[in-house]
Amino acid sequence: MPASMPASLPIQTERLILRRPEMADAPALHHIASDERVASTTASIPHPYPDDGAQEFIAAIRDNTDRDQLNLVIQIKGSDVIGMAGFRPHEGHVELAYMIGHAHWGHGYATEAAHAIVRHVFANSLHDVILARAMTRNPASEAVIRKLGFRQTGVADVDVPMRGGVFTSSFWRLERADRHDG
Repeated sequence: MPASMPASLPIQTERLILRRPEMADAPALHHIASDERVASTTASIPHPYPDDGAQEFIAAIRDNTDRDQLNLVIQIKGSDVIGMAGFRPHEGHVELAYMIGHAHWGHGYATEAAHAIVRHVFANSLHDVILARAMTRNPASEAVIRKLGFRQTGVADVDVPMRGGVFTSSFWRLERADRHDG
């Protein structure tokens, strides 16, 4: 049985702060989500991104932080908002999710933020399993998942209405017992 998340936010890493989004973050998040290179790597970001999409998203998730769902802004310490990371309920477990603005790809920020989310879930809940998935045409996302110690459980074609088609996706699983870093 999952337990409630304690007030252990924001989460800080060596370079990042993961915190609840604020309406002031909307312009940065809109800029990131509006980039087709970012949107096309997800199953949930529409493209073109609506003008009020970031404000609506923040309003919808800002107060929805519990044991089964958490959406946090990724901010470089002392600098810019560069994306989002969190988890959501999926098939009786939680599923890892993240997005990083294109300008910040290739710097290890996705791995650092996703690692913080994994540690947060295992430290603050009784969830013993975290799931992840990625479109196989996004090998960088698969690399992040692999670096975190997830093991691949399958590959399948998935209908992605937001992308208007079927896309091959890889599915991943990480169990609490497999973690060696807390």
